[in-house]
Order: sequence, then C-alpha cells, then structure tokens
Amino acid sequence: MVKQKISAVPSIRRLPSYLNIIRQAKNEGAEYISGTVIAQELRLEPIQVRKDLAITGIVGKPKKGYPVVALMAAIEHFLGWDEIQQVILVGAGNLGTALSGYPEFQYHGLHICAAFDQDPAKIGKTIHGVPILALETMPIQIVSLNAKVAILTVPSTSAQEITDRLVAAGITAIWNFTNVKLKVPENVLVQREDLTSGYATETDGYQAESPEKIASQAAMFANRLEKQYKHLRKWARRTGVSCFRLYDKDIPEVPLAVDLYQKAGTEDKYLHIALYERPYDKPEDAEIAWMDSMKVAAAAMLAIPVENVHTKIRRRQRGEDSQYERFDTAGNRIVIDEGGSKFLVNLSDYLDTGIFLDHRPARLMVRSEAAGKRVLNLFCYTGAFSVHAAAGGAASVTSVDLSKTYLAWAAENLKLNGFATNSPTAGHSITGRELAAVNARYPCIHSDVKAFLASAKRTEDKWDLIVCDPPTFSNSKRAAENLDLNRDWAELCRTCLALLSPEGILYFSTNSRGLKFDPEMIGGAATREGTVIADLSESSIPEDFRNRNIHRLWKITIA
Repeated sequence: MVKQKISAVPSIRRLPSYLNIIRQAKNEGAEYISGTVIAQELRLEPIQVRKDLAITGIVGKPKKGYPVVALMAAIEHFLGWDEIQQVILVGAGNLGTALSGYPEFQYHGLHICAAFDQDPAKIGKTIHGVPILALETMPIQIVSLNAKVAILTVPSTSAQEITDRLVAAGITAIWNFTNVKLKVPENVLVQREDLTSGYATETDGYQAESPEKIASQAAMFANRLEKQYKHLRKWARRTGVSCFRLYDKDIPEVPLAVDLYQKAGTEDKYLHIALYERPYDKPEDAEIAWMDSMKVAAAAMLAIPVENVHTKIRRRQRGEDSQYERFDTAGNRIVIDEGGSKFLVNLSDYLDTGIFLDHRPARLMVRSEAAGKRVLNLFCYTGAFSVHAAAGGAASVTSVDLSKTYLAWAAENLKLNGFATNSPTAGHSITGRELAAVNARYPCIHSDVKAFLASAKRTEDKWDLIVCDPPTFSNSKRAAENLDLNRDWAELCRTCLALLSPEGILYFSTNSRGLKFDPEMIGGAATREGTVIADLSESSIPEDFRNRNIHRLWKITIA
C-alpha cells in the first residue's frame, strides 16, 4: 500500500468494511453499487463514503454508482491485498497462536508461512498448519521464504533484540504486538498494536455481549442467509447441486461457515454451522449460548427443523492426528447425492463432515476422464474422488490414506455406490502389482503416502490418472517423517509424475497459500517437451464459495 497522509488513515481503516459490502453485492449478481447503499449498510453519510473511495482512484458513474468488479479491484490494490505477502510470526505463545489461526488474513493478502520460537517443546510442531521453527534459523529462513513482513509477539525484554535481527535479515515491515517502542531504520515500517488489556490472550479481557447485540447479530445473520439462499437455490437447481456453501464469514462479526445438505431422495435439509476460531478467548458458556442464538435464527429463517442444524466450534488443533479427533458420538449421518453418486456425511462427530464441497467441480472433472483408466487417489480422505472415478468407468481405483477412520469411511462410500472393495490388512502398503492378489478393483490402502509411492516406484507400477490433495502439514507418528507441503510439494509431484503412464494425468491440489508452484522445481516429466500444465484454480472453485482462494488446483498431462 502506498504511504498516505495521516488524515487518510481513518478512510483507509473503513475500506475493508466497504469491501465486504461490495463482495456481498457481487455474490448477489449486482454489476454496480452506489455510495449511498454502502453508507446505509454501515450507517455512514454517503459523502463520507464517496470521499473514502476517492483515495483509491476509482470514479463512479452518475445514477449508476461504481462498477462492482472494478471497485473491488481498486480497493484490494490500494490496500495491497491483491498480492500474497509471505509473513513470519516470531513468538508462538498464546497471542501468536491466536493470530496464526485468524481466518480473515487470507482475504487481506497475508500468509503466515512460518513461526519462530526458542522453546524446544514447541519447535517442530505446528499451530493452525504453520510450522514452528527454531529461532536461531530465522535469518536463513527469512531469505528462503522471501518474507518481508514479521508479526512480533515476543516478551518485551527481547523485542528490540529480535527486531534488530529481523531488520538485518531483510524484514521491511513489523507488526508489533509488544509494549515496546521499537527503534528501526527509516525504511522499515512498524505498526504497533496496543493490547495492554490482553483481550487476545486472557479471558478477563473479553467484553460480554449484551442480549440486544446478540439479537442484532442473529437478525443480520438470518437476513444474509435468506438473501444467499434465494440466490444460490436458483443456481443449485440449474446445475443439479443439492449440497452447497451458504455463508462464509459474509458478516465479519458473525464468523461462521454454513453448509446446506439435502438428504438424497428426499426434501429433508440440514445445516452444518462451524465457528471459525476467534482471535481472542471467549468463555465457553458464552460461545455456546451465542452459537445457539445463531442456530435458532438460521433454522427459523430457512424453515429447517432445529434438530437438523449441527454446530461446531473449531478449536486449536494440538498433538498428533488432532484433525481426526472425534467431537461426538451422536452418529448423525445422512446420505447425500453429488453428480449421481451417493456419499455418507457425518454432521456431528468430526470437525469436517466427510466431503469438501469446494472440490465438487474437480471431482466431476475426474469422473469425466476416468473411463478405462487406472486411477490412484492419494491422501484420499473419505474417498469422494475415488467414488467419482469408479462411477466414471475407471479400470481400477486405488485409495491411499494414513487414517484408518477415514479409510474405512472411503470403503463405505465405495460400497454404497456398488463398488466392492477388498482392503488388505491395515498397515500393509500394497503395490499396484499386488492388486490382483487381493482381487479388488477398488482397494483402500492404509499407508503413509510417501512410503506407498516409494514402494510403487521401486516396483515400477503405473497409473493413468493420479489425484494428489495433501494436507499442508502432517506430523503423524505412523509416518516415517513429517509432511511439510511447502517444503515437500515438488518431490511429491515429481514422484507422482514418474508413476504415470504415457499421456497420464496428475491433478495436484492444495489449500496452502504459501506454496509457490514452479514446474522448474519439479523437474523430470514436468519440464519435458510436450507436457502440459494447466492452472485450474479459478475454474475449479464453485459459485457457492465466496473465498476464491480456498484451494488451488493444477492439471499436469505428461507427454
């Protein structure tokens, strides 16, 4: 963002709120939006809004307002949010952990790619998918990550010392969450946050919301759901979609993700509402009460029985396989339909329901290309890609995952659609040549993916189509080594490409915003003449997802 005069600072601080309103208008199909509409939504004077927008350089049209797409682009460019900034976090304590999981950063061009700490107990672990590295490696890592921005959440006694090391390593902007006034060269920008109340780390700092405020939030939430449902219902009917994302932090003070599911063969509808982790602590009883208010409001607005609305509060994931932690044993499972195939979803027991709705278009791509092909689905989760490949007429589909829970779920989904699977003993890493021995076209393999690929490479197994959608980070003790996708992606792709038959296809997907995809880093078949690499990220994200950065997807077809 270009440096502005102090008088422009209040205007700059209002721009993100404007952007949120404009995004909502775009999702509703509006081509233009007036300053008056924005002012009414935020209870401001129209003249103030027009003055604020003027600093971005965009000009509205008389009687029509501002072009929505151009206005969004102008604000994002002015704020510097149209480019990804690699950010490091120094200090992985309570505050650092909270900031690393703040979901709104992704909309503002900020990606926390690494955290640094000197506590041996923390080094090597992750917080919200962000690896914690040793503080002494920070100078080298800053250069390697090409980071220019640092978030500082260290004790005050070491703040200046750490700052000196950051500046020496090339950091040019510091977000200072300590109570120290830092001394830096003129070319280094420092933004200091006053957190003396400790609201982000101590429950005592939480200000209880009044019943009136909660009721107001519930009303705004319900109204937004109604608008979105009217818009998306038409799209869903036209495209044959029965389950979709209905709401995703559309209103900043209601940080929820809402997915609507329809039970296959019925008109019965269900809601899955997940609360994104807040950047501050809130008493559990207050959070539960707040969620109940949102739950009741959503059920009433959409005429869905309240018992069909399931809520989750996302907690900080700690320890091995925390992503597989079971929250409940209620077993609220239903069968849904997607593209003519059936899938089991669990609305109550786990953090996720068993199907990632944003990958709907990618699954249908695989289905359309699978006929007669040997398909390998790596990090298969509950086997949704596998089912679609089998339904598309694949010669065989091999599903590999390290989680017994999700692998059993994948087997259920395959059987639900008539594709019998005869899985080998859990823990046995099977190769392609052994498929005939287990007499199965659709084996579900319990194995570390890296180990499976190494074994398949040694025995020269081949597949015609591979789907690889790995987590950003995994530190399971059942794996020989940790998976850090930002570090390991190129090797993973290179190995997959080596296992493809001529004219084979690799679909590689990730939700890591820090991964810098470069075919030259992959080497091998990726750089071979005739290999075609297509970035399908934008086209693979469906209309129901407001977050256009929720995943990235590449299709690599080798010569």
